[in-house]
Amino acid sequence: MRETSILWQTERRRINQLHAVQGQRCFYCKTTITMVKRSTDPRCATLDHFFPLALEGRDDFSNMVLACMRCNQRKADRMPTLPELVKWNELAQKWPHIRPVSLDLYGRKLCVRCGGPIALERQLQSIQCGCETQTCSYICSRAMKRRRQISAVREDAD
Repeated sequence: MRETSILWQTERRRINQLHAVQGQRCFYCKTTITMVKRSTDPRCATLDHFFPLALEGRDDFSNMVLACMRCNQRKADRMPTLPELVKWNELAQKWPHIRPVSLDLYGRKLCVRCGGPIALERQLQSIQCGCETQTCSYICSRAMKRRRQISAVREDAD
């Protein structure tokens, strides 16, 4: 987490607007955050560089979100995940200082069965369920399951 006290002083109005647009909540965990600067309270709002500076992210409001201290420290210098990019695009609809990012090329995965692309919606659904899909459709998924069952039966027979 990088110290951004100069931004807090010079851009207080814009930070307050972002706080309102985010519904007074942390961008990542949705915990209510407060606007007291330099506090030890974990619910204190911090400015997070959504695309990390260490990875060529910009140091201005086109790359900022408000996060609680815990989430900001946990994220550190990693790139945003696919669900976070979706949240970013939702925020871009309400906050004019950021631009949505194209998700077309993000995490482009291919089906392990047929080699076809796995639709972004399918990837998001699987992440929300707590797993990561390896197939492009229900049909490929069923075929993979059958293949595993047949392999297990053959191994038992040997």
